Amino acid sequence: MTGHRGPRADITVIGEALIDLVPGDHPQTYHAVPGGSPYNVAIGLARLGHRTALMARLPDNAPGRILRDRAQAEGIDLRAAPHAAESATLAVASLDASAQASYDFYLNGTADWQWTAQETGRAPDTTAVLHFGSIASWTPPGDARILALAADMRGRGDVLISYDPNIRPRLLTHRDHGQRLVERAIRLAHLAKASSDDIAWLYPGLTASEVARHWLQLGPAVVVITSSGSGADAFTARGCPYTAQPVTSSWPTLSVPGTPSPPG
Repeated sequence: MTGHRGPRADITVIGEALIDLVPGDHPQTYHAVPGGSPYNVAIGLARLGHRTALMARLPDNAPGRILRDRAQAEGIDLRAAPHAAESATLAVASLDASAQASYDFYLNGTADWQWTAQETGRAPDTTAVLHFGSIASWTPPGDARILALAADMRGRGDVLISYDPNIRPRLLTHRDHGQRLVERAIRLAHLAKASSDDIAWLYPGLTASEVARHWLQLGPAVVVITSSGSGADAFTARGCPYTAQPVTSSWPTLSVPGTPSPPG
């Protein structure tokens, strides 16, 4: 891998950075908001004080500038974020009566999925944690490049690999296909995180502990299942789950024997 050198980026996040069109205050009006699960993860990490690099293919147009300017304002390292010729992905949000959002995606041929080996080779070689997931981790052709990067960094032995599938049923369509795509990424992760909604769609009828046991057998050392505002449960091969209530002050450090430790 031929990553760039410079100020240390402890955490590298790779995946989509898209524009969410969310309903405005008046009918048939929308606000353009920077989004995408990996993009939001990078912002959250930067706000918690972690040196963070974002690898996202950002277009050289108005939506791309919105995404790039917001990330730079948050202090995120964008040196490994390519300038993409393609258009930005759009996600148009709709709200139901309980204010739960659903999305229609416009993603055919857009920038987020066109990774090349040269682009993923720009990952910072000082990375201590690599986080990947969401739509970019299972959308061709770029998904193969992202998985190859994760496999390469896991093979180094000094990088903790984190994965979050962030399931979008409208895009995966078939449950068995979705399971295969998610599980190939789970095999590369030390830490796998999913929501209760994710596992309910992927494995209907299975409990969180049953899904966690299955995933632990695939390779991760820790599986975390979140449940909206109710907190999260962490499972390890030792068998006893750890329950955490929602917190807002900091990202806790988790060290598990046999995995690289995340930065403190």
